[in-house]
Amino acid sequence: MKHFEELDEECICRMAMISWAIWKARNSCIWKDKKLSVIEVLTLASSSLHHWRKAQQKDCIPSYDLQQPGDGKELWVKPDIRVVKVNVDAAFFEDESRFGFGMVARDHMGRFLDACCQLFIGQQNVAAAEALGVKEALSWVKGKQWDHAVIETDSKLTVQAVRSSINMRSVFGLLVDDCRCLLQAMPYVSLCFVKCSANRVAHYVARQSRLYAERRILSSNVSATMQDLLYQDSSY
Repeated sequence: MKHFEELDEECICRMAMISWAIWKARNSCIWKDKKLSVIEVLTLASSSLHHWRKAQQKDCIPSYDLQQPGDGKELWVKPDIRVVKVNVDAAFFEDESRFGFGMVARDHMGRFLDACCQLFIGQQNVAAAEALGVKEALSWVKGKQWDHAVIETDSKLTVQAVRSSINMRSVFGLLVDDCRCLLQAMPYVSLCFVKCSANRVAHYVARQSRLYAERRILSSNVSATMQDLLYQDSSY
């Protein structure tokens, strides 16, 4: 108990979520005869904690319905033919006063195309960091000249803000304006909201930004963990 009290809040949250994921895996094995790998258990813990934290956000956008077809998917779905799907997510390392984001691009067959992550020094609120990730994903798509693409994020707040006509005088609002401008310049690129469970690969890449300040991930250096997540997504 003494050692437990010495842990910081981040470690306690992770330990609690991993314990819950282990319990969930144990029940899955007993009652459903379904065994989860260590990677799946850890991913479940990380994604669930990430999802819970985002649920604590206070939306600054009115609650009127801004949902569109394609929103709210719980599993990753292959895009239409000749369309590139880019998933983006942010990660926060509060104990180090840093945050980062990761992006992953796949084609209509679910095949990996490209990925990158980037790390930033300093504190940033969740809403602004998520909006920055979406802006960078849009800029990435534009630079790659992917004329037909869909960008998915699990930040519902960002998607609602971009779709609304509200102008906000804040860092978040300025980033939202940038996203709107980029989307207007790319008529065949869309932005959708998905659940964290459909954004696991981007979440994994975002966490990797902690190790690499700026890194491009090619098919030749995809880690075993990432390969496993990509395979799981493409098998649905």
